[in-house]
Amino acid sequence: MNITNRNFHRLWKTHGFIIELSLLLLIVALMFRVSFYGFLGEQNYLTFHLIMEFFITTTALTIAIQSWMVFPHNLSNYRLWIGALFFSIALLELAHMITYNGMPYFFGDSSAFRATWFFMVARLTEVSGILIIVAFKDRRVPAQKRIVAYGIALIYSVIWMVVLFNPEPLLPELVIDGFGTTELKKNLQYTGIILELIVIVFAVSRFQSKDLFNTMLIVASIYLITSDYLFTTYKSVYDINNFLGHLFQFAGFYFLQRAGYHSAVEEPFQKQKEAENLLKQNEKFLQTITSHMGEGLIVLDNYGNTTFMNLEAERLIQWKDKEIVGKNFHDLVHKKFEGNNYLFCKYPFQESNQGADLFREEEDYFSKKNGEVFPASYVVTPFFEQDHLAGSIMVFRDITQQKKDREMIQYMAFYDELTELPNTRFLKDRWFEIVNKQPNQKKVMFIIDIDRFKKINEALGHSFGDMILKATANRLKKQLSEQMIIARLTGDEFALILPCECKELEQDVTTIVKQIQDTLREPLQAQTLLVNITVRMGVAVYPDHAESMEELLQRANMALVEAQLQNKSFQFYHHSMDGKALDHLVLENDLYHALECNELFLAYQPQIDIETGEIIGVEALLRWNHPQYGLIPPARFIPIAEDTGLIVPIGEWVLRTACKQVKEWQNQGLPPFVVGVNLSIRQFYQQNLVETVKEILAETKLLPKYLELEITESMMMNMDHTLKTLQLLKELGVQIAIDDFGTGYSSLSYIKFLKVDRLKIDQSFVRDLITDESDTTIVSTIISMAQHLQFTVIAEGIETLKQKEILHKENCKLGQGYLFSPPLSPRELVEQFERIQAKAGAICQHTIHS
Repeated sequence: MNITNRNFHRLWKTHGFIIELSLLLLIVALMFRVSFYGFLGEQNYLTFHLIMEFFITTTALTIAIQSWMVFPHNLSNYRLWIGALFFSIALLELAHMITYNGMPYFFGDSSAFRATWFFMVARLTEVSGILIIVAFKDRRVPAQKRIVAYGIALIYSVIWMVVLFNPEPLLPELVIDGFGTTELKKNLQYTGIILELIVIVFAVSRFQSKDLFNTMLIVASIYLITSDYLFTTYKSVYDINNFLGHLFQFAGFYFLQRAGYHSAVEEPFQKQKEAENLLKQNEKFLQTITSHMGEGLIVLDNYGNTTFMNLEAERLIQWKDKEIVGKNFHDLVHKKFEGNNYLFCKYPFQESNQGADLFREEEDYFSKKNGEVFPASYVVTPFFEQDHLAGSIMVFRDITQQKKDREMIQYMAFYDELTELPNTRFLKDRWFEIVNKQPNQKKVMFIIDIDRFKKINEALGHSFGDMILKATANRLKKQLSEQMIIARLTGDEFALILPCECKELEQDVTTIVKQIQDTLREPLQAQTLLVNITVRMGVAVYPDHAESMEELLQRANMALVEAQLQNKSFQFYHHSMDGKALDHLVLENDLYHALECNELFLAYQPQIDIETGEIIGVEALLRWNHPQYGLIPPARFIPIAEDTGLIVPIGEWVLRTACKQVKEWQNQGLPPFVVGVNLSIRQFYQQNLVETVKEILAETKLLPKYLELEITESMMMNMDHTLKTLQLLKELGVQIAIDDFGTGYSSLSYIKFLKVDRLKIDQSFVRDLITDESDTTIVSTIISMAQHLQFTVIAEGIETLKQKEILHKENCKLGQGYLFSPPLSPRELVEQFERIQAKAGAICQHTIHS
């Protein structure tokens, strides 16, 4: 009784929700029959029926597939015929589903006649089949019977389909619309109930050893009995009782599937665990009996002839005991690595008599009867008779899998799983070999870093980033020569070691850099996107800069950091860089406290209408006044903030401070104008960005139309997120600008769908307008495209009158830069507001006033 209670408790714990839900639905349907049916509605019943039948058919098919897959492992007669039975039921239920009244034409018109008969055949087949299966004892059957059983099930189902799809009905009606089920239908359902009760009796009496299986089978039978009763009470195929009957039928099938899963998977696994525990308990006892017993045991005489072999040895070498006894084991089985016969060796104990130690070989090679050679480890122990060496006992085992595992562990230890390149451990382990292979040559260490890789990860996810890393590694491997070694370090960094002659060092490095850049020039394919990437490289030389691998990597990494700071494609290490790494670490640590210590502040650069000279807005620019180093350039501290995640709280402070300042200016009487605030990629992908902006606008009482949020093209890689976020921001009423347009990832096919107001032409295009015609063409193209899309355009970095004139000629209406005004503090902007407008107006009239 305790076991039964425990099984019901376990069943209730794992499946109680299904039982409670079905009982609740039954009670509600019976108490509120009219209103509940009105909720479903006859017009919706076909859909509900289709859904329920889909789940019923899927569950039956799951049982059939599960049985098909498990049968070869246990060869259970029960498992085989349960699978075949539910394969037939799945086909019949499918036929019932597609012939249900109101369904489209499938091999014949849908009708209550066909649908009801298919259901009835499936139901009686299920209960009769289970009764027949449980009435007999389980036994093992040949594996080939699986095809026979499932073939019988298929033929059985096809026969019924032929009968019921016949144009002329061959069977009587089971349901009369408006009247309900016929007596025949009811009698067939009652027959199913009786057979189900018999199944319960058999389950209780025949499956005492399978308590949980027994419990689930009983629960399933109760559900199916309830289903049969409900199917005898409906008046129409659209009746609510018909719906409930299908629901309980699905629940019954679900518990049958769980019962099968328990008996086929869970129960064998539990038995296996019990056997393993028992084996562990008896291990010590077994070891005392067979202290030297391995997987195979061979007894040899002094000449190497076999005198005994156990069954495991027979299995391993595929020789029968009678075939090898009396024959020389070394001639037949014991092989050298090359495959030659292993001459009868003189083990150490053969040179002395008593007291010799055992001989152990960790890895050798044995040959099977068919000639196949496998690795083996063995222990040879001498045994003596009358104080003389009488022979030896060899205990051996097949170490094929162990050897594969060791090789895999070795590979995983020294190679990167994602890119299949050597890793840092490989470089450190092989460094001595690399250096001494060509001792007179210098070794150049490159560290290659992918630009903006963290932004790719943040925008598109780590799986997308992994694709970029694999594609980059494949490109780099194609450029690999025999002398080069390429490895993946950490994250998005790769290492390349190049042996180099002293006289050709700079030339070789420049050549490699160009080859790598050319290799990565074409966009990388990642899912459906083509991504352009660039890399930067730090270079250090052995032995000029360091002699150990660790120091050489450190020096190359310093050079990489310098290349990133200087915006160069590559950089050689120089001893002057030694202190910069420490400075970088100090800045990072100080930045954590900069916000709370009020070291950060905003400067505002006016944005000018080029035609009138009017100030139409300002851009808020972040500055850091370090207490020790003074003003820190944004190019130094903003990347640190992005890497550490500090950019999120700092960005929120910038947004709040800028909105508060503009509102204060408005209160002081300045003309209302827009303030532009840059969003970092981390801010843009924060889930609460829209709520944060909304709260800050409410807190500062600034109208949304006076706030412009600037995003970069790199934020648009995840276009779904971009479109959704911009839509929500636009609904707040703020303006959106794309900053540094033309330098990132934008696809023109998406630009037209973006909810943006303004494009900002990057200052890199404006800088060379006078000297580079291609930049003029790019600027003209951007302005023309923006006008057609009804975006306004503002040019950044205008420093000369000539640049302003070219932009004006190309119909650019707005601009900002040192030609008009540098970034100013809030107080300076108020004091100089009129003078800046006057100066801008003069410039726009081609007259510069001091």
